[in-house]
Amino acid sequence: MLFHWDATVNTLAALTGLGFIVTTLSLPFTTLQIRHNTKIQRARFLLDALALFFRDEMIQKTFARLDWNEFRFDVQTTPTSPEVLSLDHLLYRLDALGYLLRSRALIPDDISVLTFRILRVMEHPEIKAYLAYLEKLYQNGGVHVVPHQDARWLAQKLRKKS
Repeated sequence: MLFHWDATVNTLAALTGLGFIVTTLSLPFTTLQIRHNTKIQRARFLLDALALFFRDEMIQKTFARLDWNEFRFDVQTTPTSPEVLSLDHLLYRLDALGYLLRSRALIPDDISVLTFRILRVMEHPEIKAYLAYLEKLYQNGGVHVVPHQDARWLAQKLRKKS
């Protein structure tokens, strides 16, 4: 006889079966916990991102000047001037958000509360002039990188969504 069926169940087999059942039943709970934790992490990130934008006096002043059309980019302005430094500060923060979105660490809904500000900055004519100036400056210097590429990508992504 090739096969022998033993209908007796020993303690080890019973515990193994019970363990398998408990593991199987706990999978949906684990999935719910992971989803819940992901939401909490994204909410924390959003609060941190908002703090980065709204508690930073330099960013607030730069945004207000852009929003009220008081900001003018002048090619003669030195790169270390307060105006250019504050503008770069804001653009690099937008680069960071764009990078996180592009790498799928975030989704557009995670930063929807900032959409107005992001688009207001990136669509401002003075910002466009500044970015065009930087692009030309980079090309003339032999640097073949699009300045603030992630911030531009972010604005494009948010434009499509809104």
